[in-house]
Amino acid sequence: QAATYGYPLLEFERFRSEAPGLNIIRSETGFAAPDVVPIWRPNTDTLYSRATLDLGGGPVVLSIPEMGERYFSFQLNDPYTNAISYIGTRTTGSGPGRYAITWDGGPQVAVEGAQSVTVPYRNIVLLGRTLAGDEADQRQAIALMDQYSLTASGPTGSPPPRTPMPSGLSMLDAISAAMELNPPPGSDAAIVQAIARIGVGPGLRVADAGLGPLARIAVDLAVRAGFAAASFRTAINQYLAALGNHGWAAPPS
Repeated sequence: QAATYGYPLLEFERFRSEAPGLNIIRSETGFAAPDVVPIWRPNTDTLYSRATLDLGGGPVVLSIPEMGERYFSFQLNDPYTNAISYIGTRTTGSGPGRYAITWDGGPQVAVEGAQSVTVPYRNIVLLGRTLAGDEADQRQAIALMDQYSLTASGPTGSPPPRTPMPSGLSMLDAISAAMELNPPPGSDAAIVQAIARIGVGPGLRVADAGLGPLARIAVDLAVRAGFAAASFRTAINQYLAALGNHGWAAPPS
């Protein structure tokens, strides 16, 4: 339970560590390939933009050109990978527009001519999608995407260093460290209370939970075995679902 709950936090940190820098937007000029990590880029008819935001120095302003009838959206993800807000065709219109993405716990700076978008975390992932069709239409979409920009209000730090995904007990301690930086939402109180029993949570460590030697071994093996089997188990579930639904499969919520 602890590893499953905290895994999105570790994925979030991995995603941030792969960024070229903080508060820098990068857009793709081609559709996602089949081997791209699907948690981030599942569509095959949209060109993607992405950025990792550090809002500790104040709002970061996203600027959008006039998009006409072209669909686009920017999804704001919190460190738990929950979608917490959207900027785009269906929510804020087709542009042009400027949006001051502001952390509710950070400096509150009024940005003239910008609509405020308040978020509950300092660190945010911005995931943009711009609809595109054939090669000529893709060129038009890319010309618009080249006009997407981010402007930070103040200085920010560097992305975290790249580190391999931990396993076993070290994974649980890494989750605790990530939860300390990114406090869990109140709606997660029940699971947070449960996993605290084995020393997982903000300010906790497994070594301080009072587990006996056998319990520590069991916890370590459970995390390692669970994640070793996760990809295989997921693939089998998807293939079985697809066989029963004419090739279509959707994972359980």
